[in-house]
Amino acid sequence: MPRAPTSLLFRRARGAEEREGALRLLARRGGVPLLLREWCDDGELYVLTDLTEPAGRGPIGAAVVTPVVPRRTVELRTFATRSHDVELSLRMVGDVLDAVRASGASRAVAAASNADLERMALLQRAGFRYTHVERDAAIAARGWADLEGAIVSHDVLWFDRPL
Repeated sequence: MPRAPTSLLFRRARGAEEREGALRLLARRGGVPLLLREWCDDGELYVLTDLTEPAGRGPIGAAVVTPVVPRRTVELRTFATRSHDVELSLRMVGDVLDAVRASGASRAVAAASNADLERMALLQRAGFRYTHVERDAAIAARGWADLEGAIVSHDVLWFDRPL
């Protein structure tokens, strides 16, 4: 059964319990825990919660955004939803972009591994456009998970969009 739009609450993560729940969700979707914590310390952690769920279930979506030089640019470092629901993921990304726009950002950048076709498609559906490739940069030390599939993950593709 689809969620009613009014049951979803988007906001900056508040409190240790909500932060840990968001970090667990991001780690389950391939995030490197140490890097996730570092990114949260440098930027903002956002969560999407379903108000109809019992307390303690944690967020249904999470995202980390960090500032980038030049000023007024942010990087959408990572995002995940509990389910593989594309519409929910688009809602999460859209809410994040609205929040950073409201705080003064005018441009967002994001990246995807060359093997992560789902993420590339989602970023483009969210209005991002491809800008360039960073060869041999999709390594675990930089936060990239090994994806299983027919395509070997080794390059990072960068996208941006005005806000």
